[in-house]
Amino acid sequence: MLVKELSTGNTNGYVKVRVIREWEVKNAESSHVMFKNYILVDEEGTQIQATPLQSSLIKLFTTKLVLGKVHMISNYNVTHAANKYRSVPGEYLIKFHRNIGGKLIKTTGLQTTDKDKKIVDLLLENERDDTIKIKLWEDQAREFLQLEHEYRKANVFVIVTSTSPKLVQGEPVLWSTYSTKFYFNIDHPDLVELRGNCKLDENLIPEIVQTLDTQKNDATEKIEKVKIEKLFDAQLPPGESFIKFTTEATVVGVDPSKKWYYTGCSKCNKGFKDSQICSKCKEITTPIPLFRVTVEVRDSNSQTTFVLFEKHVHKLINVSAQHILTNDKNVNTYVVPAVLNNILGKTCVFKLILDKGNTEKKYENYTVTDVQEIAVQDSNVAASEIVTIHEISHQEGEPTTSQGQNKRKLEEKYLEDGLPVSKETCEIATKLEKAATNNTANTDTGDQNKRQKTQH
Repeated sequence: MLVKELSTGNTNGYVKVRVIREWEVKNAESSHVMFKNYILVDEEGTQIQATPLQSSLIKLFTTKLVLGKVHMISNYNVTHAANKYRSVPGEYLIKFHRNIGGKLIKTTGLQTTDKDKKIVDLLLENERDDTIKIKLWEDQAREFLQLEHEYRKANVFVIVTSTSPKLVQGEPVLWSTYSTKFYFNIDHPDLVELRGNCKLDENLIPEIVQTLDTQKNDATEKIEKVKIEKLFDAQLPPGESFIKFTTEATVVGVDPSKKWYYTGCSKCNKGFKDSQICSKCKEITTPIPLFRVTVEVRDSNSQTTFVLFEKHVHKLINVSAQHILTNDKNVNTYVVPAVLNNILGKTCVFKLILDKGNTEKKYENYTVTDVQEIAVQDSNVAASEIVTIHEISHQEGEPTTSQGQNKRKLEEKYLEDGLPVSKETCEIATKLEKAATNNTANTDTGDQNKRQKTQH
């Protein structure tokens, strides 16, 4: 097979190529090799890039793909190359996959990730008791569970095809791809040899566990609960790039000057640009609209802005951004749907992550990583203090000095971020600030030492 005959999808046909270039991508801080890339050429002189080869497979492929040598390769996936920064001309690139075989010793049931994706984790073992974790996503996870009759027995040996190696929090993990399949206890030479080298136990059935994660989960992770005012002066711990907090607050407004959704990967929610390939998954996925809603929140002392993403908004109002855009023809990027008013008045415990932008540059718009609505009988925020989307545009009056200062800070932030600044955008934001400040003044009169949002 020639390079010009390749098309997208999983390919088991052999293609004859010579390796004419290779290079490694290293972490700038640690010099750790993260990826290795190859340029291949066929007998007609057509070049194609093979990328990316993750660190967990570099050692294996370095002995098999030798610079200057001719190879017959198979078991790879052909995907669309990025529109920008292509190493060689051509529409496609080759992504190496790996078939893995082993003794199945543990599996989880169907789990739901923080981004509302369905997964099943497997743990395989070889004759030396080395283990590797495989993460099955979405359709592959469901397909595996339907094969329970195949793996709920003693001494199960399985081949999992077309996996993609990842390095997750320093741990090598194999992820399923759209082409992943499962073969149990077949007479494949590698499985036959492995079975002969492993200790067999007729009483040892693969264990079903709740999770295979070795990292701390939210239940054991201790996160400080703070008032909003403490967020303004938060500092990163030495050597850390982020810090986590939780805070209890009530949603009192939605910022109409910010886009309320973005286009992201349907698998991992990573934002899409101008390529059909997700920069995180490294696969062709379907781009979908996802929530990114900037909300005004308040506790008993202070007010600020949080950013809620798809899973958080869906949890609070049980509707997706995609559903809204499909069924409401009157909304667009900057026309906020009225259904988001249903968030207002909800009191929640927000889990936040702050980075250098928040702690050093004092940007607000704190990123929410989880939200739990709580029942509040006597809310600290009066009903009149909740400003709905449509009411904001009707607030009247000139901005005070502090609001004018806050408007300038908004303009400076937009300019620093390289975003366009319009008079209308700043006026809308200023009106939002004025509504919040007037209400804050009613509840905080006489307390000059408490920090307000407009004074950060």
